[in-house]
Amino acid sequence: MELLRIENLTHMFGGLKAISDLHIAVNRKTIYGVIGANGAGKTTLFNLITGIYKPTAGRIVLDRTSLVGKPSYEISRLGVARTFQNLRLFNDLNVIENIHVGQICHRGLRKSKAKEMSDKIEDLLNLFGLEMRANEKAGNLPYGMQRKLEIARALATEPKLLLLDEPAAGMNPKEVLGLVSLIQEVKKQFSDITIVLIEHQMKLVEGLCDYVTVMNFGQAIANGTVQEVQSNPKVIKAYLGEAEVS
Repeated sequence: MELLRIENLTHMFGGLKAISDLHIAVNRKTIYGVIGANGAGKTTLFNLITGIYKPTAGRIVLDRTSLVGKPSYEISRLGVARTFQNLRLFNDLNVIENIHVGQICHRGLRKSKAKEMSDKIEDLLNLFGLEMRANEKAGNLPYGMQRKLEIARALATEPKLLLLDEPAAGMNPKEVLGLVSLIQEVKKQFSDITIVLIEHQMKLVEGLCDYVTVMNFGQAIANGTVQEVQSNPKVIKAYLGEAEVS
């Protein structure tokens, strides 16, 4: 059953079509990949889903609720969380405080839930291997741990839909393999969650994604399993044939 449906989605910046007549359907409890070269429109897509931009045309439906025209905070409360290609942590807050911000955005400040919220923070710290850095400022963490913290903070909002914008950006091959294992574990522990990720690292896409959309100049040129899109002539020409990672 579908959680997210995108139909006829178009977005223009002036006379430039950043997204053109895009169709995507994401089933519940899957990991869905969006790949394509820089400038293909991938991050613009996330900005449209999360209400940062309002589309020029088209529909974005989450669990039968239209997201078009809704402010970002309302979309978050409907169960959408995201990370960013460029980290957006609170560098002067410690690890626990950063995760707690995610909880507050979802639940508000409720003293009656303090113990439950504290327990969930502890669970996230353990899952992401951040327990020994819990009281360290986010800005002082190694880059790979900052990436993990941003995902942990997003999960603290208890989303239905988690959008990951290039979670492996800046990571070395060993760190990428570790991230694949971590996201697989997230999927096990948060069994109802649906993940959509933007990524250039094909090993991560191959290791995680049930389905993939390949974008080129704002359009979807292929949809299917990783194996199907890798053998698609349009994809080979536009993306995979240029280089494995762009």
